[in-house]
Amino acid sequence: MELTGTDNRFTIVMEMDKQNIIRSFRVEQFQKTKSLGYMVCSEVTPTEDSFRFTLSFDPKCKINHFSLSPKKESLKSEPRLEMKFDWNMNLMDQRVPLQIRRLIITILRMTILPRSTNGVEQLRPMPLIHERNSYGIMTLYLRSPKLLSMTIQSPQLPTTVNFMIPLNRRIESFPCAHGPTNMARFVDVATKVECRHTATNEFITFDGVRYEYTIPTESCEQTLVKTINNVAVTVQAKGVMRILRFRMAGSVLVEVIPQKATAVPRVMVENKEIVIKEGETEVKLSNGKTMTMQWFMDDFKFAIIINELGIEMGMYRGMNVYLAMNQVYYQGKVQGMCGNMDFEKIGEFQTPELKVVRNANLFALTWINPATKCTKNGCPLIRDRNSHKLRGCVPTIALPTCMDKCKQTATVQVSDVPMKCPRGIEMFHDVKIPTQCRCTC
Repeated sequence: MELTGTDNRFTIVMEMDKQNIIRSFRVEQFQKTKSLGYMVCSEVTPTEDSFRFTLSFDPKCKINHFSLSPKKESLKSEPRLEMKFDWNMNLMDQRVPLQIRRLIITILRMTILPRSTNGVEQLRPMPLIHERNSYGIMTLYLRSPKLLSMTIQSPQLPTTVNFMIPLNRRIESFPCAHGPTNMARFVDVATKVECRHTATNEFITFDGVRYEYTIPTESCEQTLVKTINNVAVTVQAKGVMRILRFRMAGSVLVEVIPQKATAVPRVMVENKEIVIKEGETEVKLSNGKTMTMQWFMDDFKFAIIINELGIEMGMYRGMNVYLAMNQVYYQGKVQGMCGNMDFEKIGEFQTPELKVVRNANLFALTWINPATKCTKNGCPLIRDRNSHKLRGCVPTIALPTCMDKCKQTATVQVSDVPMKCPRGIEMFHDVKIPTQCRCTC
């Protein structure tokens, strides 16, 4: 698979086998045109239990100016948590652009010098930088799911250099600790974008737009995302808790119902309750898809991963929901309260009719998952245009209204509702929209 930048100056190339396991991941940055050669090439190649990394500034990408090669003895103990590499660096080659050399030297001085226990003077004139070939051993050790330790040793350095690197995302092991399969999983995580919904009713879309939805409609589900291949993820508020549902072809396949913030949620898969244990639980769906469920007791996180669909969803403490989707698969192919994943913040509030609105509450109300039949405890709302006519004007988008045999008991006034008026004039009006109904079905 090859992805090319819009200016045709960079490409990302992933080589996969028949099982979609990544064999190499390569990033190429060209100069002004491909005919002038490469500016930089980097490549990650999984090995049996680790990975190999190379970086080249050669116009033909045949000479490696930096390389990491795994040491054979590095995985004898704690293979998931520790890796050792032989590293080799050549910065003095004239093929390395001057600005790149200056940048790397600045980074080295900022990081290595302050951490030297033998004083700055002993590192000058910095043999690590001025030697044509610098080499040594680098050790990575995962001290905790969110803290990485890096140790650099070299005969050209008077002391061992240690770093502590905090991680933004939790990881249980290194990407290649168990070979190419884990590398494929790591790349999948790296290409996903996230949407979040918090217990304070804040939403953050795939494209980073923040908004609040403050209208209570607890009896109804809200559609977080709906894809062109008929996959949907919905959320329903129950107090501060959030019920998460995953659908395919209109049928509920998975339902996650939190009981309390610190406990494993109740999980229903195709109407059967699944026992969730700490760690990973694999479940095979009737459509052939394999789903991995994870429960982490230390931060009360529950996650569902469906690699074949490029989707991960879950919650923290039963109340803060997240949804991550592979942008390679879904860019511009989704709708819902999580936005349309087009990498643009303008026009994010898009209704099911593909109409862009200005009001966040109005946008969210159009994504209520409508009722299909009247029930006393279910959602009483459907979406309709004709029920909200105002002075001869008709909404251009369908709005929530109570279904037959249901009478509205609470309403909210929403502004900036787009309407089509007589003589084809388009205007914006304030409209009262029902949020609760009493049904006699």
